[in-house]
Amino acid sequence: MVLQPSWVKINDLVNLCMNYGNLGICYKAIDSFNLAIQNYQHAVEIAQQIDLKYDLAIHFMNLGVLYKDMAVYDSSLHYFDKSMSLCAEMNLEYGIMLNKINVGTLYLLIEEWTKAETLFRESMVLANHFKLTTEKNVLLKNLYFAFKGQAEPDSALAYYEKYTAYNDSLDKVETSRQIAELEAKYENEKKLREITLLKEEVYHEKSKNSNYIIVFLIIIFLIVSAALVQYFYSRTKRLKNIIHNKEQEELRNELVGKEKELVSNAMHMARLNDLTENVTLKLKQVIQHVSQSNKNSLREIISDLQIATPDNAWQEFETRFENVHKEFYQTLTELFPDLSPTEIRICSFIRLNMTSKDIAILTNRSVRTIENTRNNIRKKLELTPETNLTGFLLSF
Repeated sequence: MVLQPSWVKINDLVNLCMNYGNLGICYKAIDSFNLAIQNYQHAVEIAQQIDLKYDLAIHFMNLGVLYKDMAVYDSSLHYFDKSMSLCAEMNLEYGIMLNKINVGTLYLLIEEWTKAETLFRESMVLANHFKLTTEKNVLLKNLYFAFKGQAEPDSALAYYEKYTAYNDSLDKVETSRQIAELEAKYENEKKLREITLLKEEVYHEKSKNSNYIIVFLIIIFLIVSAALVQYFYSRTKRLKNIIHNKEQEELRNELVGKEKELVSNAMHMARLNDLTENVTLKLKQVIQHVSQSNKNSLREIISDLQIATPDNAWQEFETRFENVHKEFYQTLTELFPDLSPTEIRICSFIRLNMTSKDIAILTNRSVRTIENTRNNIRKKLELTPETNLTGFLLSF
């Protein structure tokens, strides 16, 4: 038990709990598992002492992950169960889902395939409810491994196909939408042509004794016929282009899959950071309506959330990006030597069509700073106001 002097204030205990948790993270990162366990357990004791259930659930889950990495599976399950119970008590469905995914992954390691499958299926319900694309992708892949381990090749193949199909589903939806628009446009033009021809027939009937009108109608007919031929030729060409583009897209599936995984991982980090910011904002709104002692506790919780934001998201993203687009940094540096290293890194985010808000979260910068950096990049690239920066970077 961590003994505390009687004069230690609640907010000091909250801060101490946070520090122990951060030390546990640091020691785990350098594979000092025993020291990591000690610091996590100190954090747990303080969180229990001052009833920080949310922090307690996080520390229990961290201990579960740590013991899983150490292959001490009984202890790992014990702490995951504790974390899941607290999440259920606080009605934190996302936390319940994360714990189930972790336990399911543990069952994969010990080849408890059926148990893993059950947990992944339950987690999939929550992932679909919250529309979490990254988690859904992970669960589809894990279900493939679960069925593969159960020697059910048909089910394993089905989930692998779902996993691969889900990656390019957005592209297929977009292609279907474009084809539907083309067909709708064709139907509208067809109706307009039918109306035009009907009017011409009425006019021809009224003026059938006039050779001039007959010649005029023949000319109109020839023009319309030529226009129809041209239209059908253009439509056929467009459809062929669509089919060709689709075939080319299938050939680039491997590269697209890697890039989608890259964006998905980055957006997942951004979503977690954004969630932290949203929770912080709500706490700041609540702080005005509580007692002074509770205000101090809430301020420390807000500080915890802000400090807990991962600061290595940028470095992790840059490493993954270089694996997918190996020549991007080199080409950009050679063509535009005035760009700073930070500006080149920001270009990699922009190339993936990420918003300034997501980039700001990943790089621990303000949105205004990111916008200013984008403007500086445009100036150094000498882009006109009409030129789209994302489209320009996609050309490399």
